[in-house]
Amino acid sequence: TRVVTVYCVETGKLVLLKDTWRVVSPSQSPEHTIYEELRKHRVRNICTCKEGSDVLDQVTKTQDTSMARRLSSPLRRLQHYRLFLNEFGRSLTDFKDTKEMVTAVRDAIIAHGDAYDKAEIFHRDISSGNILITQTGGGLLIDWTFAKSFN
Repeated sequence: TRVVTVYCVETGKLVLLKDTWRVVSPSQSPEHTIYEELRKHRVRNICTCKEGSDVLDQVTKTQDTSMARRLSSPLRRLQHYRLFLNEFGRSLTDFKDTKEMVTAVRDAIIAHGDAYDKAEIFHRDISSGNILITQTGGGLLIDWTFAKSFN
């Protein structure tokens, strides 16, 4: 996974681009659909997803080889995927002071609680790498790749 800040020609603003390979599985939704569901339920302290989509004709083939079929654990099919988020910030590890770090973690906990209580979605991958500090010192819970709906 690569994450970079890019310029959006439509809005004239910087956005966050996540370029990754997602698991193709009926039990795992593309990340932009998770963000849409979270927004629909007014989950606080998450990014606004501008757009997300698969990159056409870029699916792994390794899982289809004769060698892969002989493995005791099957290889998963992966789809090249891009996600654009309107907000971005600093890593949680780059906090300026204790108050800023605690505030960002608190905001991430609020996001996770809202997701669970309002949207019935469980994040499943909370770490310091998935909490951003905003320009105002708040926090955003990001990377909903492994999230699961339990409804």
